[in-house]
Amino acid sequence: MSTPASSPAESRAKVHAKIQAFVRDIRPIRCAIEVGVRAIVLIAALALAIRGPWTTWPIAFVAIGIMQYHFLVLSHEAQHKLIARSPAINDWIGKWLLAYPFGQTFLSERGRHMKHHRTAGTAEDPDYHRYVLEDKRPWWDMAKYYFRLATYGKVWEYLSSTSATDTDAKKIVTASEESGGRSRNELILVATVQLAMLACFSWLATPIHYFVFWLAPLLVVTTPLSEFREFCEHVSTPSSPLTLKSFHSPLWRQHLLAPVGFSYHAEHHLHPSVPHYLLSEVAALYPETTEELEVHTSHFDIVRSCRADAERQVA
Repeated sequence: MSTPASSPAESRAKVHAKIQAFVRDIRPIRCAIEVGVRAIVLIAALALAIRGPWTTWPIAFVAIGIMQYHFLVLSHEAQHKLIARSPAINDWIGKWLLAYPFGQTFLSERGRHMKHHRTAGTAEDPDYHRYVLEDKRPWWDMAKYYFRLATYGKVWEYLSSTSATDTDAKKIVTASEESGGRSRNELILVATVQLAMLACFSWLATPIHYFVFWLAPLLVVTTPLSEFREFCEHVSTPSSPLTLKSFHSPLWRQHLLAPVGFSYHAEHHLHPSVPHYLLSEVAALYPETTEELEVHTSHFDIVRSCRADAERQVA
């Protein structure tokens, strides 16, 4: 006698029960290793930039930018309180190890990011400009957009984010965080850390090394990688209409474009309290495109679909 097939409601309930087991299953040792390994790679790249021959400088420059990108993605994990079990420790790591050294605020950025989660795909989304198509019709307009960000656009965005009085930030930080963070202006803390890093670079090498091998990689490497990934994750086109997309791509491409679980970006949006190292388990429950999310094999497929859609509109 055959077993009756589960109803859609029963199937959803089973999926929900499986996912609940992953919620806030934080593994501090795993997180410490992830931060530590990247710190070692970053320090090695900085040593190569400072002490290595000039022929190795381009390699060091790119490696530094990629590691800075990884640290900022880990900062995103801390924004969701998924780095440490203690909220205080989580936020301390998020601020002083993962955000401030890389020119990013933490509490202000958390407020902006939580609003993004609530309003993704709408004009109220603070990240909407990152994936709206109007100023990024591939390929030339997209290149100009990233060039603008890599020169002054990202700096201006951080300044605007920090000085904003967005009530969304207040909804997710405690009163003590509010008085100790935003009211004193987090940008001052970021600037202080950057001055300390400038002093370290001056002591170990020259002040020029700070600008060439710290600030420049943040703008020239980290910013385009981050912005391109976010564009692909959310852009909506006729052939790719959903604003939640995941990318089941080769491992090397994940490390370059979508580290720290961002290959499973749509699953993260659907279940933001699941640590990134468990999102692959969640993704196994969403193996194909559904009414909630799209599954792709490459970020570049999105760009090609944008171009194809644009050409069809012209024709």
